[in-house]
Amino acid sequence: HATVRIECELKAGGTSTGTGFYFNFLCTETISVPCIVTNKHVVKDAQKGRIVITLAHEDKPLLNEHYHVAIENMEAMWIGHPSVDVDLAIMPVSLIYHHLRALGKEPYIRGFSPRDVWTDDKLADLLPIEDVAMIGYPNGVWDSVNNLPVIRTGITATPCYMNYEGKRRFLIDIASFQGSSGSPVCLFNRGTWLKKGGNTQMGGYRICLLGIMFAAIVRKQTGELMQITIPASTKTTIIPVMDTLINLGVCIKASRLMDFEP
Repeated sequence: HATVRIECELKAGGTSTGTGFYFNFLCTETISVPCIVTNKHVVKDAQKGRIVITLAHEDKPLLNEHYHVAIENMEAMWIGHPSVDVDLAIMPVSLIYHHLRALGKEPYIRGFSPRDVWTDDKLADLLPIEDVAMIGYPNGVWDSVNNLPVIRTGITATPCYMNYEGKRRFLIDIASFQGSSGSPVCLFNRGTWLKKGGNTQMGGYRICLLGIMFAAIVRKQTGELMQITIPASTKTTIIPVMDTLINLGVCIKASRLMDFEP
């Protein structure tokens, strides 16, 4: 229930889908600023948008009762990360909360917060290979009846405590498709896991928000197709170029979310 499916109507025509997730900024004992986090490119050139919120009763989810929120001027509603090369954007959602409650409806939302983002010191205690879970809407797939996302699991493909290619990023080994952009990627251990130094942790869970999916690495494939027309002496050669996913996703480190707090 931490994620939200983002649907966009593009200014140039057509539609797109992506993933967002709830994150509470500026948390104190009494207040927080709830926002939806996604990638800039998910909402780029979006004229209108729509998100679906699960409703609650007595703090429990009503899985088959949702509220569809239509958003005008979709792209303008988002605050982009100040750095051009950081593909993150946030949208405060307090107005949506107030709108629902004015209608006598209670949203059921579970968001991440800064305490779920580990410091560099804590990340340094992880192994180069760790189990991760990515939550989102690959190719727009979801459980529309219960408003639930799709969960995929994999491993870190580069150490998440290091900066891939010198940037605050890391790779994951998970099948990644369009629609997964903006998905939260979490360290996900349950039952038993190996700790740095060789010790084994028995029982319980270990979960934190490691990063945000924003890109997939693809391989270019070229092949030669021979198109022969009549008469046979006339020959046309067509070279197609296709992108093939190699199941490597690029994630922005979750610590970059703290750049929004100022």
